[in-house]
Amino acid sequence: MRLNRGICGVLAVFCVFLAACERSDVITGAGGSVVTGMDTTLTDTRRGFALLTLGPGDVDSAFSLPAAGDPAFSTQAHPYTLIGLNRDGDTLAAHAQFRAGAFLSRAGTALYTHSDSLLEAHIYFRATDSTNSPEPVALFPSDTLTGLNPVNRGDSAISGSKMDEWGLQHTGDEEGEPGMATNIGELDLSGAFDSLLLPKAIAKKLFDARTSTDTAAFHALAVSIVNYCGPLRRLNIPYIIMRVNKTDGKTVRDSIPGYARFSAFEANTDVKAALPYSSQHTLRTAVFKVNIGKILDSLDVIDAGNARSELINAVIALSINRNVLEEEDGEPDDGDVRISSHNINNYRAVISDTLLTNEIPADSADAVALRSLRGQFGSVSSTAPTTPFNTHSVKFTIRGIIEKRDSGRLASPYIYIYLRPFTEGGMILWENPPKVETIFTPSRSQ
Repeated sequence: MRLNRGICGVLAVFCVFLAACERSDVITGAGGSVVTGMDTTLTDTRRGFALLTLGPGDVDSAFSLPAAGDPAFSTQAHPYTLIGLNRDGDTLAAHAQFRAGAFLSRAGTALYTHSDSLLEAHIYFRATDSTNSPEPVALFPSDTLTGLNPVNRGDSAISGSKMDEWGLQHTGDEEGEPGMATNIGELDLSGAFDSLLLPKAIAKKLFDARTSTDTAAFHALAVSIVNYCGPLRRLNIPYIIMRVNKTDGKTVRDSIPGYARFSAFEANTDVKAALPYSSQHTLRTAVFKVNIGKILDSLDVIDAGNARSELINAVIALSINRNVLEEEDGEPDDGDVRISSHNINNYRAVISDTLLTNEIPADSADAVALRSLRGQFGSVSSTAPTTPFNTHSVKFTIRGIIEKRDSGRLASPYIYIYLRPFTEGGMILWENPPKVETIFTPSRSQ
C-alpha cells in the first residue's frame, strides 16, 4: 500500500482541569456545551472536569462493508436507474418490471375491450444526463424480481423458454442448433430518448390481460440492461405504450408504468474492503471500530469507592482524505487501483455499539429492517463535510456501554462509526484514524 497513513495522534491520556481553564488541544469541540444533558443531581462541577482522549492505537480497525462485493447490498430503487461504468470502475446494471392488470379490476370504463384490435406496443426510455454517448444500449428480457433482489447479469444469455415466451428468433450457428437470441433490441440514446417495438407475442399477452373478464387477471414482464459498459448514463423509469384500434375507428393509447432498480457490480472489492471507503453507487460503507476500554479503565480510577462520574459530552472527529490513493490490486499486469474522494456534498453517519453487516431485503419485517444498515441510514440526517474535521456525538452510545458495564451486561467495549455519502455519485475515502474525545465530571458519592 502506498497510502501515507502518517497521521499524528496522541495515546490515551487522562488529565483534570478547572472549569475556567481553556484547552488549545481539544480539537473536536467536545467541551463546547458541557452542561448539555448533564444529570445535575449527580454532578459537582466545582471539582472540575476530566478529558479522556482516544488516539490511533484505540481504533482497532478501519475497513468497509461488505467484505465481498455483493450486488444484493448495492441494489437501489429510485425514480431513475443507472447503467454503465462509474469513476471507480464499478458496473451498474438496470432492471424494470411492469404489471398490466385487467381493466375490470379498476373503477371506471375500460379503455378498450377484447373486440378491439391491438396495433403495437413500445417500451420507452429517456436519458436525463448530458452524456449523449452514441454507444447502443441492449435490452434483454428478464424474470420479475421481488423486494430488492439484485439485477441478474445472466439475463444477457437468452435461451429456451425465454425466447419462446417473447417470440424471439433462434439464431444458431450450426444447422439444427437452437442457438441464442442476442437481445430484444438496442436503444440509441444519443438523442436522450428512444423506444423499442415489443415482440408481438409479448404485446398480445399485455392486451389479453387488460381485456380479461377476470378481475384478478394480469400479465407481468421485466427487462434488463446488463451488458452496457459505456460511460455512466442516468435513465428515467421506462414505460410501455400500447396502441389499440377500437371498433369505432378511434385509436387509443394505453400507458403502463414501470418499477425500476439498479445494482452496482463492484470492481476491486478486496482493495476497497480494506479501506475506510464509502460509495453512494454501491452503498459500500466505511467503518471505524473504536475501543473505548481505556475510558472504562480510567473511570474505574476516577470512580474509586462509591463515586460515579457523569458523561457530559463525547464526540468523534472525522476528516476526508482528499488525495488520490493508489493500491496494488494483486492481479498481474492490471496496474494499480486508483481511488479518490469526489462528489462529497453530503454524507450520513451512524453510531452504534453493534457491528451491523447486513443489508436485508426491503420486504423484511419493519423491526428487522430498522436494525439493518439500510434502515439505520434511513433514520439519520445528512451532514455537509467541513475542514479540517467533522464532529459527531457518540455520547449516548458510550453512555449505553457504561450502563451495560455497570450492570454486568457488556459484551465488548467497542463503538462503530458507519459512513456513507448521499450525494449522487459520491465516493469518500476517510482519513484513518479519527479522534475521540470525551468530557466527564467526577460526581458526589451516592
